[in-house]
Amino acid sequence: MSTDRASSVVSLMLTRVGVAGWAAWSVLAIAMLTSTSFASLQRRTSICGSEGLANPRAWVFRLVPLGQTCAGEATVAEAILHIAATTFAALAASVGIAAVVILLVRGWTTALPPVAAWLLWGVLVGIVLTAIAWAARAASGIPYSETGGESLSIALALSVAFGVGLAATAVTGVFVTAMRSSHN
Repeated sequence: MSTDRASSVVSLMLTRVGVAGWAAWSVLAIAMLTSTSFASLQRRTSICGSEGLANPRAWVFRLVPLGQTCAGEATVAEAILHIAATTFAALAASVGIAAVVILLVRGWTTALPPVAAWLLWGVLVGIVLTAIAWAARAASGIPYSETGGESLSIALALSVAFGVGLAATAVTGVFVTAMRSSHN
């Protein structure tokens, strides 16, 4: 196998890893955003059955299993949905992390194709925006946890921040790559 053919195969493999990474991180961001948005809407439009009770019940949002329940008690359908969402999000995160690790390791010795390099930038921008959102929430005095679970508003803000970081970097990457190819 010639050197050009070998580098072409490596570039194709790294492009595929980059595409898989983009898909996985996007799925994770969408799963988190969907789950937190649904929980937020549910709190605004549904009743948790606390009217007239001596011990009022409250909505409980948890990251594991991913979802919200009334007073921490899930129906069988809710439990199945929460376990499926958690498994789906964990699988997406695992694939995304594996793609980033593979690209970081190979990036030390090989020039990365554009889709792979932009994935690394996208994850970095997503993490930075998530850290900024976390710091802003901490500065606002909102507690990190609610009764029996995690803070829904923090989880929603962090999922939006990470998704915006990925999306903004993807759009920038497509634009820059298109501009470079039009000048060639």
